[in-house]
Amino acid sequence: MDSDIFRLELSKFLNKFDAYSKSYFAKKIKETKKYSPVVSDFYKKLEDFSQGGKKLRAFFVWLGYQVGTEGPFDFAQGKLRNKVLEDIEKILSISLAFEMTQNFLLIHDDIMDNSDLRRSKPTVHKVYEKKFGPSTLRARQHYGESMAITLGDIASMEAFRIIADSDFDNQRKVEAQRLFAEVLLETAYGQGLDVEYANREPSFRRLRKFCLKQLMVKV
Repeated sequence: MDSDIFRLELSKFLNKFDAYSKSYFAKKIKETKKYSPVVSDFYKKLEDFSQGGKKLRAFFVWLGYQVGTEGPFDFAQGKLRNKVLEDIEKILSISLAFEMTQNFLLIHDDIMDNSDLRRSKPTVHKVYEKKFGPSTLRARQHYGESMAITLGDIASMEAFRIIADSDFDNQRKVEAQRLFAEVLLETAYGQGLDVEYANREPSFRRLRKFCLKQLMVKV
């Protein structure tokens, strides 16, 4: 694909996706106010966290949908079609589910890596840690990590609900959720290997397991 066409498609996608994502979070923030300001604030922080990402995984979902359906880009001819994909709104929800999952993984990964920054901003657990106010260091850390873990869990659960509420037929949604869960499980296995072997002496076997983890995460 020509780089100019790639940038054009990415720009078109982001225009639609950002508006869709903004509408989604506005709805969730409004819906969850009935529980507690703490709950609605989860979605505010999740929206803020999402804004700094490149959204390439969500974009690749969009591209994949175009490959599987006759979308506006003709991959065989290497050019744009004249028609517009009429049901493109359907795939935006799945793109958002992927973005939610990415956010969930990053939030939890930042805790495990004890990272202070993500996308040039304080990590989620550090934001909550600061919010806790004056106290012992351990109390602040525990609060920050606990709230960040909860926020990551919410993002993960929302991803599955977004797929369940999408406009695709039930058979496709069930299969998508099964594949989704499989990828998440393999990623979790790989994360466990990463933690297990991070501070051990290297060996071929450990290096092989670590490489498998990295492959799972990349894919």
